[in-house]
Amino acid sequence: MVISCSNKDDLIAGNAVQRSGTPNIWWFNDILSPEFFSWPVRRVFAQRARRQAARVVTVSEFARKSVDRKSTHLNSSHRT
Repeated sequence: MVISCSNKDDLIAGNAVQRSGTPNIWWFNDILSPEFFSWPVRRVFAQRARRQAARVVTVSEFARKSVDRKSTHLNSSHRT
C-alpha cells in the first residue's frame, strides 16, 4: 500500500503503482477550488483519482465538500 500526501505526490504515486497493482491511498489536504486550481488541473486530478486511487481521504468535511462540489465524484468514504 502507498499513501500519498500531496497533489503532486498523488499524481506521481498513482502512475508508479498503477502498473504493479499496489493500492494507493490519496490523502487530500487541499480545497479543490478555482481560486487555487485551474479547471484543467481540477479535471486531471479528478480523472486520475477515479482511475488510480484505491481511496481518497480528505482532511476535513469542508475539504470533502469542496471536492464533491467540483463534480469529481470523490469522497472520503467510497472507492473512486
